[in-house]
Amino acid sequence: MATALSLEHARHEVAVRARACPPVYEAPERCDRLYAAEPIHAPIGLPRDATSRRDGYALHSADTVRAGADTPVSLAVIGTVTAGDSSPPPPAPAPGQAVRIMTGALLPLGTDTVLAFEELEYNAGAGAVTVCAPAPPGRWVRTPGSEITCGELLLNDSLAVGPAQIAVATALGIEAMPVHRRPRIAVVAIGSELAAAGAPLPPGHLYNDAATLLCAHLHRLGAETRCGEPVEDTVTAIQTRLREALQDGVDLVITTGGTGDGHKDLSATVLSQMTGPAVFRGVAIRPGGGTALFDCDGIPCFALPGAPSAAAMAFDLLVRPAVRILLGAARTHNPLVAATLVDTGYEDRPTCRERPGRAGPPGLIRVERAQVSAAGAVVSARVVRHRNVYRELSESNALWLRGAEAREAEAGTSIELELVAPITLEEYYRAVSTSG
Repeated sequence: MATALSLEHARHEVAVRARACPPVYEAPERCDRLYAAEPIHAPIGLPRDATSRRDGYALHSADTVRAGADTPVSLAVIGTVTAGDSSPPPPAPAPGQAVRIMTGALLPLGTDTVLAFEELEYNAGAGAVTVCAPAPPGRWVRTPGSEITCGELLLNDSLAVGPAQIAVATALGIEAMPVHRRPRIAVVAIGSELAAAGAPLPPGHLYNDAATLLCAHLHRLGAETRCGEPVEDTVTAIQTRLREALQDGVDLVITTGGTGDGHKDLSATVLSQMTGPAVFRGVAIRPGGGTALFDCDGIPCFALPGAPSAAAMAFDLLVRPAVRILLGAARTHNPLVAATLVDTGYEDRPTCRERPGRAGPPGLIRVERAQVSAAGAVVSARVVRHRNVYRELSESNALWLRGAEAREAEAGTSIELELVAPITLEEYYRAVSTSG
């Protein structure tokens, strides 16, 4: 096997081969986790019309200039307006008159201020309100364009669309947003020992957890996945599934399993037959070092190890940035964060990855999973080591990349990590309780 590529070089090879998906126009409600293909501007101002921010009475501020506790002003109430009212509006109030108004209703013609119910007194018998203090112009009024002006930049290109952007696009009447098409990614699990969830499990067989894990990650990133039944360890079966995936118009292919040196490890062999020599085969990382990349007529094809821990590590370090490129994201690398190491995790699991005889290739990077938490201005990290790999994956949100010869760091050391998931509220509260 060729010398394993450094992680930096492997990432470069991935970056030069992945391409953003083409722009499309999608309804706002279909754009969550997609990225803008061009700057998006407001087609109108918001609000479009002057409306009330409170339930109360719309009136002329000039009528209240001399109002006071000893000089109350009485205004006759001539009608009521509500938000979305389809009935004919009351006539424009003349000086000395007011209109009862509900939140969101259009301000009656000529009025320029609103007093909330609790700010005045209503005399039902007289059909009038009493004002005991001046009401400044614009009080409790949403003026046209006061929140968003016509032409204002809403979202720059290559930035993500989320719930807030979907809501403002809807509020502005935008029917379709220019975004990069959602990537279509095929995940092909290779292994005669694999079974689909719910199927009978013969002795020596495993459920298809690695592929399921990757599909969940891809969905969370915003991709569309094609994840079929596991494929047997035969050249014909693997070729057939890969051809089906490539003919289905996918933007990226991921295989799991079959990356070792055994006679049944066929993923790299089959991909080489279909695409030519590998872009790289083997990366100087552990776990996940068996990862390979192939280029099938412009479509990146990753061959990842079958073990969930190794597949997830290769995904986080190499595939995740490639998916962000497909999505059209401005920032594709995992963000870096500096944190204080508060727990080395040594007691949870022996450092089995560093047993004698496994020195690894030159430049090897050993990667530890970690959980980064923030409590105020304090950012801390704890190494997550468990014999239960699923617990290790569920509790971590960052990667600590260490040289092969690096000594174990002591608690209190400042380290740099790559974030692969947001800091959750649970992690925040855990950090707060620990720091307290």
